[in-house]
Amino acid sequence: MTLRILSPIISFHNVTMALPSIGHVLPIIKTFLSNLNATLPLLHDATLLRLVNFYQVPYSRRDPVAWAAINTVLALAYRNDLLSSSDTNLSVEYLNKAESVLSCIMLGDNQLLNIQASPDLTPSLILIGTTMRLAHKIGLHDRAASSHMAAVEARERACVFWMAYILDKDLSMRSKQPSIQLDDDVDLELSSHEVFQRQLNYVSRTDTSVGSGTIATRRNRGVIEERLHAIQSIACALEAWKASIPFQFSASMAPGTISPTELQLLSVLYSTSLACTTLLNQASAWNTYWIDGIRKYTVEGISPTLPSQWGAVVDEARQLTVLLATDRTTGCSHMPAMLLLTFNNMHMPQHDQLSLDNQSVETGLKMLNQVAGETQSEIVRSFHKTCAGLYRDAQRKHAETIVIVNSLDLFAYIKIS
Repeated sequence: MTLRILSPIISFHNVTMALPSIGHVLPIIKTFLSNLNATLPLLHDATLLRLVNFYQVPYSRRDPVAWAAINTVLALAYRNDLLSSSDTNLSVEYLNKAESVLSCIMLGDNQLLNIQASPDLTPSLILIGTTMRLAHKIGLHDRAASSHMAAVEARERACVFWMAYILDKDLSMRSKQPSIQLDDDVDLELSSHEVFQRQLNYVSRTDTSVGSGTIATRRNRGVIEERLHAIQSIACALEAWKASIPFQFSASMAPGTISPTELQLLSVLYSTSLACTTLLNQASAWNTYWIDGIRKYTVEGISPTLPSQWGAVVDEARQLTVLLATDRTTGCSHMPAMLLLTFNNMHMPQHDQLSLDNQSVETGLKMLNQVAGETQSEIVRSFHKTCAGLYRDAQRKHAETIVIVNSLDLFAYIKIS
């Protein structure tokens, strides 16, 4: 790709576009290229390395898009534990810098780097909507727009589009809003050797199907029978995807067989899969009726109606917590699984996986407490408080059950004697 380092500069207030020394940045860039970017290629290696020329340009003539791209790479490197000393605060700092020139990225000249440099910050929905429209404007979704380009550049454009596509579909499911990108408008193939991107893409399509079938559609006028049929079709597609996962990528085997970077991406896959499963089974951590039912159970002892596939839902949550226990970069991915395991411990205080599940929940609570401290997020704090309270209730219920069982055993013994 022909990268324009010098471009017409839009005036920015209080943005000097300074960077750490090249001796500090270059090793981070090379680490990023050989790890995360090698699995999910956001930037072509030569494109990113050419950005080092940025240091030869005076502050007054530096390209804000190139500056944002470098800051985004630095943020991703710190966020994904690619460095020996990871620092979440530095990750946020670099992303904030990239965001400071967001208006130029979105309103400046249309080029691929504008999309590659876009930070995924709040409000995510607005950013992904703008990103997808910019992608359409330069034809990333259409193979015809890349037909005259070199193979390397065409592949880079395709990779960027599919990553934006994945974010769009994932945000659609989580926000309960229709996605921006319509599948019928996409005329682009995904290379067969890009395993993780292909798997993410498949689950992302399921994400949107789940949202369309259970929550939000563009028409939302379908009869109940049609919606139930759609949900069943989606459930079958999700199960087919789970069955297609190679054994070495299973939750039990992956921690010992794949690289740390691949493990992070696999954790994303399994987290998204559980999100789809809980939505389909009306047991999502963000389902108000489900959460109210759990709270009512802790106070009144009235159990909410469990999904017909409750055992399978709990098993999937259990597998996810085991996988996430080996990856501390997953942030809040523990939250839905922890809630499911905690409630299951309350509902079935003597099940045979109780010890393992308690250990997983305790590990998750420690991680959440750390995330809450680092991010100062009130949402995470509130969820941690709720889950910790439910965990204490589950422990109390387990203790009460043991007392009751022991008492019955003693009564039976006395009666026999």
